Amino acid sequence: HPMDTSYTHRRPTFATALFATLAASLTAPLAARAQRSLDQPPSAEPSTVHTPAAEPSAARPSAATVRIAAGRGMTVTSADERVSLTLRGFVQGRITVDVPSPAMPGADVTPTTLIAARRVRVILAGTLLGPTLGYQVHFGLAPNDIAQGALLFDAFVTWAPSRDLSLRIGQFFVPFNRNRWISIMRQMMLERPIATNEFNLDRDIGVIAFSNDLFGAGGRLSYSLGAFSGAGRNRLEADYGLLYVARLGVNPLGRFDDHDSEWDLERSGPRLALGLAGAINHRASTYATAPLGSMPDTRRYDRVQVAGDLLFKWRGLSLQLEGLARLSPDAVTAQASATRPGWGYTAQAGFVTPVKLAVGARWSQIFALPAAMGSTAFRDGYELGGIVAYHGIDGALMVALDYTLRDESPSYPRHELRTQVTVVF
Repeated sequence: HPMDTSYTHRRPTFATALFATLAASLTAPLAARAQRSLDQPPSAEPSTVHTPAAEPSAARPSAATVRIAAGRGMTVTSADERVSLTLRGFVQGRITVDVPSPAMPGADVTPTTLIAARRVRVILAGTLLGPTLGYQVHFGLAPNDIAQGALLFDAFVTWAPSRDLSLRIGQFFVPFNRNRWISIMRQMMLERPIATNEFNLDRDIGVIAFSNDLFGAGGRLSYSLGAFSGAGRNRLEADYGLLYVARLGVNPLGRFDDHDSEWDLERSGPRLALGLAGAINHRASTYATAPLGSMPDTRRYDRVQVAGDLLFKWRGLSLQLEGLARLSPDAVTAQASATRPGWGYTAQAGFVTPVKLAVGARWSQIFALPAAMGSTAFRDGYELGGIVAYHGIDGALMVALDYTLRDESPSYPRHELRTQVTVVF
């Protein structure tokens, strides 16, 4: 037979068969895997992708933490806990019914009603480079705040290098009387008493040295020493003397936050706080301390002011006493309405039940000293008031109804009935 040279008719050799068997064994798994990948949904993870080894978790920087609490705001803290920022504030909506006294000659005694956002505040506070360096900025956004030019309330930096010495510089409350120092959102009544309105030292620009735990005595001793511009908050006028202030605090029963609230919302064991303060206002301007709406004298006078206070809390009961006085060596020769020498006091008591329903009452008086007698800008006055309130959501909500009878210079007695809702965020 002639030789057949076509490939299709060639008989396979042993080597050809062996090669075909090895090729089939190698390609079969790959073909099966390709078929499975076609049958899988798009979200399936690829099984043949290789990635670099992950870094150990200890080497990765942890994320910043965020904490939110009712009434305490939102706090963001960096991973190393050296920087923090807290955003908080409060809103007070109020309905006020004002009834003038019939004793006012020719007065219209028709009651008036005012519905307003009494206060809207936003507070930014935190720490920088660790807990020893802190800051706070406090804004007022309500129409009443803006109308008085008080958009900026606080702006200060605090440095606490040691237990017995901290420094604060900026604009903040002058550490004088307790009632003025405690925030208005934590007051017992809906407004401060006439004694505080007349004799307090408001916010000012200055610097203080202070400690809340002097000598490490368990918070039983505190002090503040400061110097301020004497011009008051948000004022940049020159040619003022300085305001010098000193305050000593004693908590005989141990440490507690005696500036947080006038109510005893904690309802814990007995706590007692005593305070004594003195201030010298050299070449004072009456613009810095005159009550709202008055026409202060533009001349300068020296003043000496003193304050003493007591706060006691126990099982929901709170008692507060406070006395203030203002004297001036220039009272005899100066215009009486400018120096405004006098004294006053406030006494108030409240009780918070276990269900956070609270009741309270206040009595406050002011007296003009003989040098100021006869001045229509300042005469004796009094205030009597009571309140019923409910505190909810861990102190973040207060719904209150209060009444005051106030006889304050230069007006006649007035009756005020106020309903207010305070929300702290």
